[in-house]
Formats: sequence, structure tokens, C-alpha cells
Amino acid sequence: MELIAGVAVGALAAYVLSNEQAQRTIIRSAVSLWTMLQGGFEEFKERVHDAEAELRHAAEAAGSPPPSASNPPRGDGPESAS
Repeated sequence: MELIAGVAVGALAAYVLSNEQAQRTIIRSAVSLWTMLQGGFEEFKERVHDAEAELRHAAEAAGSPPPSASNPPRGDGPESAS
């Protein structure tokens, strides 16, 4: 069984290395996949940014100071006492 798998992988590699159209198709597919992944990541970052803005807006509307990533809680206040 391993021999058959090895022969199949070798035949596929020989085909890809010798066929320019197959190389183009594989590279085009890889670039398309990479572009799609980058776009998905950018969309995710935008959603996180939107959620942070909504939290800031809700905190401002409630009259409390907005949460800030540059000024995290120190953990020495009454909230941290257990």
C-alpha cells in the first residue's frame, strides 16, 4: 500500500513539475487563497474595531469613563479584593 501511495505522489510531483499549465493553476489558486485569508483577517480586525467603538460609545452615554487599552486597571482597587 505504501508503494502505491509513493508511486502516486511521485507521479503527481512529476506531472506538476513538467506541466506549466498545472504550475500556473496551483500558483493562481495559492494566491487566491492567500488574498481571501488576508481579506478575512482585515474584516475581522474591522469588526473588533467596531465593537471597541460601540463599547466606548455606550460607556460615554452611561457617563462612565471609556475603557482604555493604554490605561488598564492596576488590580489594587476594591474590585480586585477577594
